[in-house]
Amino acid sequence: MSTVSGHNSASDCWVTIHGKVLDVTAWLDSHPGGPDVFRCGEDLTAQFEGQHGNLTELEARVEQYSSMVKLLGELEEEEEEDNEEDEEGLSDGAAPREGFVEYDFTEVTRQVAPGNGNEFKTLIYIELKGGLDSAAAFVNVKTEEEIHLWCSKRPTLSAEEHCECLETGAEVDEQTGTESEVCTRYALLDHHKVDELNEDLAEDEQKKKVYPMQNTEGYLAMTHFLAGCNSTSWLPLWDGADMAVAPGVGRYDHQRSHFEVKDAAAKGVSTEEEPSTRHGWLAKSIFAFNSLYCQRGEPEADCHKSTNRSRMVDGISLMNTAAGPNALEVSDSSISGSSFLHVTGVANVDSLVDTELYNYNDPFMVTISDDGNSTIGGSSGNAAGTMAGAEQEHTGEDNDEDDGEGLESNTALEDLLDKEETTFNGIGVVQELLDKYMEVVAEKCPTFPDTEAWADTDSDGEIGMQLRTVAILLLNGVCPKALIGDLRTGVHTFVHAAKECGFWDDTLLVIFSEFGRRFEENSKKGTDHGWGHYPMLFGKDLRRQVYGFDASTNTSSLENLVPSHADSYNKSLGTKGDLQMKTDIEAFNACVLDAMGLPGLWRLGDCPSEMRLRENLTNVPRFEESRYYATATADNEGAVFAETSTWNGNKSYLSDPLTRAEVLHVSRRIGFSPKSLGLDQYLPTNYTGAMPTLGEVISQLLGEENLNKGLNRSLEIYHDYQYRNTQKINLYNSKLRASNIWRHLHKLPYPRQDRFEQRVRRWRMERFFDMASVAVTAGGRGGMLYEGSVNITSEFVGREGEILQEIQQRATSFYLPYAIYFDEAKGQYENLRSEVNATTGEVLIEDVHLASWYQTVMFASDVLEVAGVTVEEILEDWRCDNTTGTHPNDPNTTCDPQCDLPSMLNISVDAESAYLADNSWKGPDGTKYSSSWYILRACTEDIDPGSDWLKHSFEQKDQVRTAVQNDLFSTYQQDFRNPETGFRARMTWFFLNWYATPLSGIDDDYLLMSHQYSAIWGGAVGNYRELATVMFSDQALRLSLDQLEEVECGTAPVENFAREYFERFTVGLEAHNEGDIKRLAKGLMNCKEDHETDNEDLVTPGMIFSDLNESVWTFTPEDRKAVVDRVLDFRTVASEPPAAAQRLCSKLYQEFGVSPGVGSNGTLSSMSLPPAVVECAAHLYSHNFELVAALEYILEDKPNFKGTLGQKSRWPTAVIFGPWADFDVEMSVWRGSNWNKLVGMPIFEPQDVSGFDLDNVWTLDRVSSAHEWLDTKVAAQARSWFNKLQFTDIQTMQSALAAYQVPGTSDLYSFALYICDWDLFVPEEGEEELHIINATYLFDTSIPEHSSKYRRYKVWTTAVDTAITNVCQFLT
Repeated sequence: MSTVSGHNSASDCWVTIHGKVLDVTAWLDSHPGGPDVFRCGEDLTAQFEGQHGNLTELEARVEQYSSMVKLLGELEEEEEEDNEEDEEGLSDGAAPREGFVEYDFTEVTRQVAPGNGNEFKTLIYIELKGGLDSAAAFVNVKTEEEIHLWCSKRPTLSAEEHCECLETGAEVDEQTGTESEVCTRYALLDHHKVDELNEDLAEDEQKKKVYPMQNTEGYLAMTHFLAGCNSTSWLPLWDGADMAVAPGVGRYDHQRSHFEVKDAAAKGVSTEEEPSTRHGWLAKSIFAFNSLYCQRGEPEADCHKSTNRSRMVDGISLMNTAAGPNALEVSDSSISGSSFLHVTGVANVDSLVDTELYNYNDPFMVTISDDGNSTIGGSSGNAAGTMAGAEQEHTGEDNDEDDGEGLESNTALEDLLDKEETTFNGIGVVQELLDKYMEVVAEKCPTFPDTEAWADTDSDGEIGMQLRTVAILLLNGVCPKALIGDLRTGVHTFVHAAKECGFWDDTLLVIFSEFGRRFEENSKKGTDHGWGHYPMLFGKDLRRQVYGFDASTNTSSLENLVPSHADSYNKSLGTKGDLQMKTDIEAFNACVLDAMGLPGLWRLGDCPSEMRLRENLTNVPRFEESRYYATATADNEGAVFAETSTWNGNKSYLSDPLTRAEVLHVSRRIGFSPKSLGLDQYLPTNYTGAMPTLGEVISQLLGEENLNKGLNRSLEIYHDYQYRNTQKINLYNSKLRASNIWRHLHKLPYPRQDRFEQRVRRWRMERFFDMASVAVTAGGRGGMLYEGSVNITSEFVGREGEILQEIQQRATSFYLPYAIYFDEAKGQYENLRSEVNATTGEVLIEDVHLASWYQTVMFASDVLEVAGVTVEEILEDWRCDNTTGTHPNDPNTTCDPQCDLPSMLNISVDAESAYLADNSWKGPDGTKYSSSWYILRACTEDIDPGSDWLKHSFEQKDQVRTAVQNDLFSTYQQDFRNPETGFRARMTWFFLNWYATPLSGIDDDYLLMSHQYSAIWGGAVGNYRELATVMFSDQALRLSLDQLEEVECGTAPVENFAREYFERFTVGLEAHNEGDIKRLAKGLMNCKEDHETDNEDLVTPGMIFSDLNESVWTFTPEDRKAVVDRVLDFRTVASEPPAAAQRLCSKLYQEFGVSPGVGSNGTLSSMSLPPAVVECAAHLYSHNFELVAALEYILEDKPNFKGTLGQKSRWPTAVIFGPWADFDVEMSVWRGSNWNKLVGMPIFEPQDVSGFDLDNVWTLDRVSSAHEWLDTKVAAQARSWFNKLQFTDIQTMQSALAAYQVPGTSDLYSFALYICDWDLFVPEEGEEELHIINATYLFDTSIPEHSSKYRRYKVWTTAVDTAITNVCQFLT
């Protein structure tokens, strides 16, 4: 190393990396990070690891840049050892290494903040989570080929609205040999032609313009999506140089995994480096700024090295934290010198914490995030965004309307919890303060845009409303917050407001996504995960309008920056159908820090000079963090696994009686509360029986008797019910045409025609109605084509409730239908309120004289008929007489003779089979249009969208939906509080979170969700292989991931379900590749045709599906089971248990114990998992995925289960359900649901496919809501257990409070013993004794507060309140 150290100048620069000696003299000026990256004559291994990776990556880069980087040789062995010893001291500027570190700035004198005034003061960082489909917003229009590819590869997303075909050619279908006409030359529609065409087109069919962007040398154009609306168009922002783009920003590691990339993007590192990297890149840089510099504008005399800055808020993230980390993520307490609040997305405008602990002047940083839906997103349109507002000082926080609040350790927490008024729809400003804010806005900026200007009626408006909030708070000198919503409208209005109101000069707005989207559309008319995308920037005096730096060509010329559409299919570039990446995201982030005047980071490198956002920015030194380590052993880029305590595997401890505290925490860990597991009997202090052992608890919970409880409960009839609006049978390929379509027939609309008279006869209800009075006339109301009416018989006038009861008995079954009336004011049919007399059972209908009994009958869903219908009955219903065109058994029912299904099919009822009698591709006339399969498709989709039949079916569906919702939520909440089913409910919740399926992602289809809940409930403690097989076909899961409906062959497969199936539901990130995803995605289509054959993923062997000649099928149950078994049995290494078993054990450890450490002599598996998890997986697999085997293994793991009791946070939902069960809180289903929503875990609504994450789910507003729940509902119920008569004399009181007597004392009582046990109670400062009552002292009547039984009762109930709201409620 001494030889290397002598080559330490720019003209003679040697370095060592991974033991290799390199001459990098010629590379200094060409390196994207600039020459300052290199410390000549030194070892840069740690720096290289932090930026690029391991030895393999080094060798690849040396080869890539061999003309400028010379490999001179390797260090001698002893020199490497010397180097390692040198590194123990961590020289100045050394990049972070492994392990946790504390920082020490006690000897640092803060310097005057660098900067010359050119830097931005406020950053608003909008992160569109879920991938940004940049091709929906920007087009490379440089050549005709580029335009043609944009149109032809996106026929629905682009060509349909923006393009015209200039030339056509013939294309031969490989399967059928038939020719079809395709466009061989597309062009963009001329603007004049668009105007002409639109004169004759309906609004939803109108063509759209593409607008050239100036200053792009003819390369770029903006689509109608961003530029089309004159009032909110971004084109004027571009033309006015207020907007810029960075084309092709992405990641060199080319990861498409949402789970892997989002974490790496938040930390600003590669996916390989992410597990060992701590803290978001923005949080780390702000921490460095606060630790080293005075705040801008702060008097130098006040800038002391000991200044406590933790009381100021440096960053606020409003993203839903369950969706994963963001750039302000703080992984541990090592950078706690700065305060970062994580608050859930605000569902309304204008919420902010009101507390004197925060300095609201000149805000430094606000991060605002988005979980909404954006049409610029991918196949599902999901675009969760994170906005950050950053300014050069500190400020307050913000919050959610009714979801939750900001997190982590925060000095304002106690203050917030003490002030009820600070919770204004979440954590919000009190109304008086909000009013003052708006007064300031009116005074400072009379032209501040109206609310409507931020979110137009064509959008959800969430981002716009978030930005409105930011603007309001900036005008008030307060740290802003935001929401999720319409991009175009909100950004345009924000820029306008910033200019009008005087805060535009120093504000930078950045729109970014953690990854891009594939260029070509898929079969769902969306796009799949990809690489490069176009971040957008908005600000004053931007240096350029097209930013970027292509490291491969060492240039920022537009020719090298704008991705070519053609290059998306250039195999030599390995783009695989993605927009080519041009600029490294780490360089982009470095330039954002540079523009803000914040310290750079080793992990990001330097901002290339060509990419600096403004002229004459000050160079802020990079944060050389190793200089400030309190210890020299490690840094904040900490180890993934902590060391486990030593345990020899002796299980004798399982026979030791548990303490009361241990029973409490075992109950909370395995269930949601002691009562939900039937263990509450052991908690009273006057319990004198034997305490259970852990072994006994495990045996009881995992015993067959307990596991069978609730397993075979009867299901409501609606589980066999299906919505029957339409069910197109589309047998579009030869395999489908030759298949058994019995199951398809069972889903067909039934009855096809269902007139009033037919219903009444079927339900045998003729006695209720005067059938002669039935009248149906054209010109109906409320969207109906016909108006119907009927009189009820005189016998039932005044007894109308009996009609509803009869309809329930004959048709609706599990719910009482509504009486329907027409609301003239609303112009639609509505429900009349009714209630059942609890004593007589009589149904009373409010305003019954308004009822329309015709629509009441027609709107009621015939659940009994539809749920029990057979295929034979459906086929009978679809018969049609070829001569009369009517049904053979009902001449009043007209039909199409072509759609006589029995005549098309060969049917065997006994075998439950139905096959096309003629499955030919072409019909008698030589075309597909006369073929049986095509006629079948046309018949089954041919329902008049305006028909009364369809309208009634929608109304019936809505009634069923509401009834199922009520039943589903009620069942869910009862299950979670029932001691008989508490453990099964706990495991059900685990798998609901595992197979995260948001109701909002399935169109609030409660029927589908009820099917999923029942499936998971049945399999939650059984065999995981069986559960995984069921869930592979689960309709709710499929729908949420765009995989429910069959799609046409010959289109690109949808990858969502396949990707998440591997990453989330089975083997995890390490045990599959893009080849597996693509092959399974194709298999889910069940098509012979190979589409995208030019995509490298299809010719790349998968890890699991490695045979390129194999066709994967998922058509039959046997096909699907074979796929599931193959995935579950896959091993990355032959000597290890399957990857799926390892991943499942890892998640179960995280849920019920803690993630095990590696141990002093342990090694990680190929799945990067420690030995305990691998052993659990081997045990699980040897028992063929019986979940009990894994659970037993984990619960008996002393260091990682019993040894961690009381050290984990409870789930927010457990803080609701636990006390709800333990205290028998009386509360409606909907109030219970609302409390779950307020603590950030709405029932059946995980934030995204990742599910909830315990490390991120607790935010400050959710803590506040949980405390409110405990204080208002639980404490009130607990107080009801006592009354003032119990405090008449000391003997009566001691008898009443015996269960709460402090052990070892004669006169001390505390309700905390019931809540947390004595040792676990955490008294708050100044209130240490409030939870303890001294009986002798309480009956000292000379004390005014103790002078009556009522006052003594109040002293005790105050102690109860103190105990119930204690922080120990949040631990397990």
